[in-house]
Amino acid sequence: MAIKHILARIDGSPADIAVLDYALMVAAKLSAHVDVLHCRFAPADATRLTSFKPKAGAGLDALVAEYANEAALRARDHFDRWLRANELIEGEAAPAGCVFCWRELVGWESDLLAAAARLTDLTIMAKPDRATVAGALALETALFESHRPVLMVPEGPRADLFYRPIIAWNGSLEASQAIKGALPLLAASRDAVEVFAVDEPRRDADPHALLGYLHWHGLVAALTPRSDAPGIGDALLWQARARRSGLIVMGAYTHGHVRQMLFGGVTRQVIEQATQPVLMAH
Repeated sequence: MAIKHILARIDGSPADIAVLDYALMVAAKLSAHVDVLHCRFAPADATRLTSFKPKAGAGLDALVAEYANEAALRARDHFDRWLRANELIEGEAAPAGCVFCWRELVGWESDLLAAAARLTDLTIMAKPDRATVAGALALETALFESHRPVLMVPEGPRADLFYRPIIAWNGSLEASQAIKGALPLLAASRDAVEVFAVDEPRRDADPHALLGYLHWHGLVAALTPRSDAPGIGDALLWQARARRSGLIVMGAYTHGHVRQMLFGGVTRQVIEQATQPVLMAH
C-alpha cells in the first residue's frame, strides 16, 4: 500500500514541531499530502471527563473553552511558524511534491481522531507525555480504533527514518500489519532492513520466511543477533541504539481485551523508552 495521505496530529504542545518535521520527512520522500489535525475540545463534552453536576456546568464550560481556545491558538501558531521556517505555503505543493493543509475539528478527540485515522494511510503523533493522559489516549485511539499504522515520534534530535530500520518480528498478526504499513518507508531506506526475531510459544515466527517476504518486495534484509539484555524490550531497544536505527517497526499489543491505556509490557516499554520513531499497528 502506498502512503499518499498522512494525518499529523498536533495539540499545541512543544512536541508539535517534531510531528511536523517527521511528517515532512515522510511526505517529501513519498510525495504525500498531509492533513495537520488539531482536535479542539468542546465544552459540552467536559462532563465525559468529570463528575461535575449540572449546576457547575457554566463555570466548567468557561474553563474548558478557555483551555481549548489557548491550545488551538498554540497549535495553529506552531504550524504557521513551522511553515515559514521550512519555506512552505499551506495548500501549495512543495518542490518535493508534498502538500500541507490545516484541519481543525471540534468535539471529543477520541471520536474525531478515530474517524479521521480510518481514512488515512499513516497517522503521525508525538510520543505521549507521561505527565498527561491525553497523548496516551490519542495514541491508543489511533492504534486500536483505526487499524491503520501509527508513527509515534519523540522530541529531540531528529532520527533518519530511512536509515537501518529494525523490525520486531514474532509471527503475530499485529507485527504483520505493522510491516505492511511500513513497506513504503522500508522500500525507501538506504541500508539493509534489520529483523529482530522474537521466539514466542504457539507462534510460527520463522524469521527466514519474513526475509523471503521482504525480498519479494525488493528489500535487502538481514537478521540482527540478539543481545545479552534480559528482556525482549531491553534487547530490542539496545539493538536499535547500537545499530543507530532510525525507525522501529512493531506490532502494538494490549493486556488481553482490556485496553484503557493498558498496553502490553513490551509495547509499553518501547513507547516509554524508545529514542527513535516507532511505527506500530494492531
